[in-house]
Amino acid sequence: MSRRALSILVTLMLALAPAAAAASFVSYGNDQIYIGASGYPYEVGADRRYIPVRIAASIYRDEENFYFAQESGYSEMTLKFAYQTQRGTMASSTVAQVLFEPVYCNYDGVIYYVDASRPNAVMAFNPQTMRKTVAYRSSYDIEALVNSVNGLLVGQDGDFELYDAGLKRLYSIYYDPSESSIRVFDDCHTQITADGALYVLQVGEDEPEYISSGVTAAWRYDDYIYYLRDYSSSARIYRFNLDDGRSSTIARIYENLAPTLVAMDGAIYLSTDEGEILRYDIESKYTATVVYVDDGNVRLEPVDDYVIVYDGYSGEYIDIIDASEPVVVYETVQYGSRGDVVVRLQEKLRELGYLTSSADGIFGTGTQRAVRLLQFDMGYDDTGIATVEFQREIFESGAPEYNRYVSLRYGSSGIRVEELNERLRELYYAKHDQLTDYDEDTSEAVERFQRQMGYRENGDVITATQLRSLLSSSAPECDEYYTLSRYDDAPVVKRLNRRLRTLGYLSASHVNEKYSTYTVKAVKKFQEMVYFTPDGVADPDTQYELFSEFAPTPSPKPTPTPTPEPTYEPFPDPTPEPYEPVQVVKESIINTMRTWMKNNLGGSYPKDYAVFTLQSRLTELGYMYDEEINSVYDAATQSAVRQFQRDNGLNDNGNANKKTLAAMFLNEF
Repeated sequence: MSRRALSILVTLMLALAPAAAAASFVSYGNDQIYIGASGYPYEVGADRRYIPVRIAASIYRDEENFYFAQESGYSEMTLKFAYQTQRGTMASSTVAQVLFEPVYCNYDGVIYYVDASRPNAVMAFNPQTMRKTVAYRSSYDIEALVNSVNGLLVGQDGDFELYDAGLKRLYSIYYDPSESSIRVFDDCHTQITADGALYVLQVGEDEPEYISSGVTAAWRYDDYIYYLRDYSSSARIYRFNLDDGRSSTIARIYENLAPTLVAMDGAIYLSTDEGEILRYDIESKYTATVVYVDDGNVRLEPVDDYVIVYDGYSGEYIDIIDASEPVVVYETVQYGSRGDVVVRLQEKLRELGYLTSSADGIFGTGTQRAVRLLQFDMGYDDTGIATVEFQREIFESGAPEYNRYVSLRYGSSGIRVEELNERLRELYYAKHDQLTDYDEDTSEAVERFQRQMGYRENGDVITATQLRSLLSSSAPECDEYYTLSRYDDAPVVKRLNRRLRTLGYLSASHVNEKYSTYTVKAVKKFQEMVYFTPDGVADPDTQYELFSEFAPTPSPKPTPTPTPEPTYEPFPDPTPEPYEPVQVVKESIINTMRTWMKNNLGGSYPKDYAVFTLQSRLTELGYMYDEEINSVYDAATQSAVRQFQRDNGLNDNGNANKKTLAAMFLNEF
């Protein structure tokens, strides 16, 4: 091997060693410390120095001592070990002066180094016995020491040879660095060439085995080599079985991934180009973001139960991931979703005040509304779908607490504007359909409300104080009339239709929110009665006359004079028997009503009261008369229910089932 090749390999192995001088992480007893690019060790999460010396490289640690190299002069180092004194403080002691960085060889558990006074000898230091011996003496100066899966590699006179500790001699081996990245594990090492070819060399083998092309990163875990291949649309994680020599795909990641991968504790850790550190759980197949960093160029190193994140340029410590802690898995949930992920989201919404119902694990309309409100307040599109990004932000970055009353202005859109528009419709200030935008119709409706309440009239803005008044249960209905015409669809139209029906201009079956042709005809007929132009448009003047106490009823048709009947001796009329209403539906229908009303309207509903509630609602909607309310589900009630069902596209069987009740009381068509 040439001296240039030897120099390349030495530089490569030193740069890739887990205990490299740039940065590393070690444990000492129960204390965890890291070594940054500055060379000084610090406790994780603390600012004070842990060992008051500058460390060029960490070499090895056991339960009692931490071995490290310290720069001591030009081209020389000092091999030291740190220990805890009886007083509980840290102290260090010198092992030897060395020419270059020592190597801990996990093949035999020995720290090898070249003594500064004997450059042709490889020295062995046993951390267990604390003894130093000459491992090998050469005729040439030793130029490099490198750990490999088969033992210590000794570089001298331009070549690498494998050291046999038992015979204390060197053996020639086939070893070609090829400017590739090599990582050594207990029973194998991986090698990725510059063009992305992955090789694996196992203990005792002479030549590495080719695994795959296009590989950007690899790691040994359990009985597998996990490796990453990057494609144009996604990256894929594969694993190579060291026992049977087979490869298989285990995951596809739709992120732009950096060339780094670490596998440990049942999970694979990856880094995106955007600076997200991902954890892919091998068993559950979930991918979750565990850490955010500023840059995607990072290096990941596993130590004990931790994954350490270093800057890929400077080697500085960035963050630490506790791999033993369970990772929160975020999953997109929406209406209809169920499970623990929904429970966790509901608990967070309750904590913030957006949800008042219990965290039952069912993503229903209440949870959907709460999600939309929070999305609106956070500047998201209020879709009601709790995406992974949305959940991650509210759990990890924070979210605002719920405030029911916030100012809204012209041009706004979203759920808060929808609820504003719906409230304006309910109280007859607006005639437009339910909208998501704060437009000209909303502005006009807000101005009507402001005018009636005595606020300064500026329909383009409704303040939090004004909104509080509008949403209160004591908010007044609109007391002014504005023009309604064909195709309008709103509660204010229903109020008009109800009045037309009360006066006799419209049948009960057409009392709804639609300004239909029947409404047009009824308005025309009324306008004729008050000598207005019969155009069928309910302008303010028409409505003023219509809702006045002197509003006329339709003129009756002239009754023709009947032909006189022969006079007969009258018979006395029998005394009429009192009318007894008869229930015409099955008892199960009434029991269904009682259960539905209890669950959706609240309160208790005995049989009579349930029927009374139904009849009252039918009367309110114009399908029954007040005098027909008798708390018995009789033929008149059944007929009214049947008519309501026809008008609303339901099965007209006359039975007040769940769909009929939902349409009647909740407007759920």
